[in-house]
Amino acid sequence: MSVQAESSPFVSPPFAVERQLTGKLLSFVLTTGVEPLLARQGAFSEDEALELLRTRLGFVLDDPVRVRMIRVLLDFLADCGYLREEPGGRLSWDPSATPPPGCESGERSSDDPGGLLGFFGRCLDHAPAFLRGQPPLFDFGEACTSAWEGLLGNGDFALARAYLARLVLPRNGASPCQALVLCYGPGFDLVEIERRGPGTVATALDFTGSFFACASARLRHADRVQWVSSAAWGGFGTPLPFDAGTFDAVLFSCADPYVPAAKREAVYRDICRVIRPGGALGILTRSYPDRERIEVSEPWVRRGTFCHDFLESVCLGWQGFRDAASSRRLFRDAGFTIDVVTLNGSVWRLLKQEPGAGQATGRRER
Repeated sequence: MSVQAESSPFVSPPFAVERQLTGKLLSFVLTTGVEPLLARQGAFSEDEALELLRTRLGFVLDDPVRVRMIRVLLDFLADCGYLREEPGGRLSWDPSATPPPGCESGERSSDDPGGLLGFFGRCLDHAPAFLRGQPPLFDFGEACTSAWEGLLGNGDFALARAYLARLVLPRNGASPCQALVLCYGPGFDLVEIERRGPGTVATALDFTGSFFACASARLRHADRVQWVSSAAWGGFGTPLPFDAGTFDAVLFSCADPYVPAAKREAVYRDICRVIRPGGALGILTRSYPDRERIEVSEPWVRRGTFCHDFLESVCLGWQGFRDAASSRRLFRDAGFTIDVVTLNGSVWRLLKQEPGAGQATGRRER
């Protein structure tokens, strides 16, 4: 999620993590046999590539998660220049392709802001076994909470989360605000609310109770948070346990890629229901890189997003990043006005439409 200083409200290292993840995933393509297998083929379709990986490499591609994982890998290779598109939408390996200038595969922990490389390194180590049918690496039980703390507490996410809070929540001293932190996880969004002072009253809800201990321990005043038991909510696709118009703001960070596609519109309609008219929803995610390079234009952000999507696929429940264009349509259909989209489609501020109000165009920032 690193961004260049000239396009960001904060300064982050110049894509150090994205460069290293790109190098590591390209090495994976070579060492697992994907590169020599595809390089020997002529033009091939995505479905033909899937069949080759099944029959020649033993990948068990009989479920949507693993199939999508390979399609993300093919998009990554095309974006890096290794695959070129032939007439009819077929693909072929470009024998002259070389790694993008500046990508690295070595370990440089000093450039890892808080745990991204450690988390994704473990995911990459597990990926060959996962593609051959082994179970997911991480779930959301108590045994995995420290791994999620390492990922979600990294420096880049922390800066983006602070920026999202400034967009969505009132400043210190403003009128009282009722805020819902949905899927609070290790509690980093709750920390942001606490830093903003007593003007915001936080309600915390997750689909699992596994994170309560680490989230509450992270806060100075955990007793001021209204903790709602996970037993009160059946998870994505079931109604939130709140009345309509309960909250002025909802923070929904790093959870959208776990919402099943078939339930996604219903989930956002229900989030909209519990927000008062004119209230805000803040989303922290990534947008899947578009072919036109309009929504996600920065090359290293694109490569880093492909890497992130591929690697977190080995975690239980991962559904993948969604493209910004389809997200815009879905959010509007769910009852929101899109007010701000920034950081290559990573940070969104949506406003619940006032009764009778028309759709606003909103602002797009890079």
